[in-house]
Amino acid sequence: MIPLLQNLIHELYETDADEVYLNGQHGYGLLRGGRHEIRQSLPEKPETMIRSLQEFALSEGLRLDPYQPEAGGILKDGQIRWHCVIPPAAPGGPVLSVRRHRMDKITMSDFADPENILPDILRATEEKKPLLICGETGCGKTTLLHALLKQVLIDQRLILIEDTMELPLSGRLWTRLLTRAQDRNLQGALSPMMLLRTALRLRPDRLVFGELRAADDMLSFRQALSAGLPGSFATIHAGSAADIRYRFKDSDSGIQEKQIMLVFLERGTIPLIRCRELSAI
Repeated sequence: MIPLLQNLIHELYETDADEVYLNGQHGYGLLRGGRHEIRQSLPEKPETMIRSLQEFALSEGLRLDPYQPEAGGILKDGQIRWHCVIPPAAPGGPVLSVRRHRMDKITMSDFADPENILPDILRATEEKKPLLICGETGCGKTTLLHALLKQVLIDQRLILIEDTMELPLSGRLWTRLLTRAQDRNLQGALSPMMLLRTALRLRPDRLVFGELRAADDMLSFRQALSAGLPGSFATIHAGSAADIRYRFKDSDSGIQEKQIMLVFLERGTIPLIRCRELSAI
């Protein structure tokens, strides 16, 4: 690992922060207890940081250059997630986020649940109903998903389809499939739909999509529900059922709508399970 990341990860644990980040040429800071603490000095010169990040990305099998100016992944068995952006996408200098996941320590009971929604979530999971965990960035969507899978489905055969390795493989029967963008020669792409076809041939008990972002992700999720695979899971950036239906409209290809439980989270020092509802997607 490059010294830049080693130093930032050391500070992350030394200060018990949730995130350490570089902000171009404007220094760096950390997020601790929901508050930002700004540091003025940069750990290295911007040009040096860009070269270091490119070397590290290459060592992780990732491309990071002006034509593909962003990359990310996980470290320390899923406890650390990193993501960086370099020029020209970040004209002010390299931007880097190093976030600490505490998934191995967090259980379902650690979430604030004033409306007593957790029993409904657990019941839906046991009854093999599809579940979509929704909310803004950093609200705990992936953490709740992992806690749920670990509590209820630890001994089932799960296949996780992700674009970045984020969910820890806590179960011995859990398998991960990773999407991949095409290379410079427009070859080598692994789309969510391709991985879905592969996953179905492996006969999993449940299918998990790490996060739904693009229309292809939405279509793959709907295809999974229509393929007779019950109890699929996913996360999505959305604040309401209307937002989700709007996101899914571009994936409408004649597939029959399915009833899905939507669980909405809010960001806070303790992640809050705000509400849940059933919606046709």
